[in-house]
Amino acid sequence: MNEIGRQVTADLAKIVRGDVFTDILHRVAYSSDAGIYRIVPECIVVPRNTGDIAAVVKYAAAKGIPTAARGAGSGVAGESLCSGIVFDMTRYMNRIISVNNDGTAAVCQPGVVLDDLNNRLAEYGRKIGPDPSSSNRATVGGCVANNAGGAHSLAFGYIADYVESIEAVLADGSVVEFKNDFDPTDTDDDRAASIAKQCLDVLSDSEAVIAKAASKAGQNRSGYCIADICHNGKIDLARLLAGSEGTLAIFTKITLRTVAAPPAKALLQLEFDSLERMAEAVPIIVDSGASACELMDKTLIDMAFEALPEYRDVLPADAAAVLLVEQVGQTQELAREKIENTDSAVGAMASGRRIIFDPEQFGRASCRERM
Repeated sequence: MNEIGRQVTADLAKIVRGDVFTDILHRVAYSSDAGIYRIVPECIVVPRNTGDIAAVVKYAAAKGIPTAARGAGSGVAGESLCSGIVFDMTRYMNRIISVNNDGTAAVCQPGVVLDDLNNRLAEYGRKIGPDPSSSNRATVGGCVANNAGGAHSLAFGYIADYVESIEAVLADGSVVEFKNDFDPTDTDDDRAASIAKQCLDVLSDSEAVIAKAASKAGQNRSGYCIADICHNGKIDLARLLAGSEGTLAIFTKITLRTVAAPPAKALLQLEFDSLERMAEAVPIIVDSGASACELMDKTLIDMAFEALPEYRDVLPADAAAVLLVEQVGQTQELAREKIENTDSAVGAMASGRRIIFDPEQFGRASCRERM
């Protein structure tokens, strides 16, 4: 550790209730995520509460040290990497604070693992709609920071659509609660009001430009969530923070709306002898109201066989591509009817098919989620 590192360690030890690590093992462990990038941080802070984060951010701002929040480190674009101070939110700030009486909303700290939250919500027959494949380790804070979608984004979109409010620490160490449908003229929170007014001034005059530039595709996560967040003098500040990947603030408490867990579902495995035929089938599948449509091309199928030979029993070795399509319904009969209608609409485009109604078989048929 160099002299600067020793000084930072000594300073942070005085203001942090949580843990501070500056040894090389910790620094290397936090220098990469699930991607190809590597940046060795100066130190790692494991905060116990919002006060720890605010104190460290204020200190870092005064010293010109960059900071980054980290959940599971399951991102592939280096979002949680920095050369300064990395916050590990998973050790202490991992509490589900509350779930309302009917399970339609949950409040939690950013280090809560998404599957843990969904297990709690299952008691109410509810879940968080977006379901990234890393949900068994991805944190709520990370999911909101990168506006996670998942296999069921056709049905549920992205997590920005479900964020109601976010408590966050700004670059100067101040703590602000960001809410949707926020009216800066009707609040006692001067800091939030000031931010909202500035955002409204910038964005309201650019609505036409934003609308023109907005992607027409149903799935798009490029840039900040600025489309349609201004309305009638109000602004959706929580939606603005979703997808900002730590560039605007560090999340400390998040309120999310939930969705009803579908009672029944059916899976259709479609095989194609060419990528062209597969591509032609996708719009038909989407128009049929499918809740999920996942692609496995020949390369991925071969990788599945190599890693998990048992999948030779459920995946076609000679297919150029496979689409795994899911339909849901309030009853098994409705799910069956919807999946059969999708299959009929695709018709001869597919060279083979398999319909699965038994929930116990879904895991094997959807092996892509395990890879």
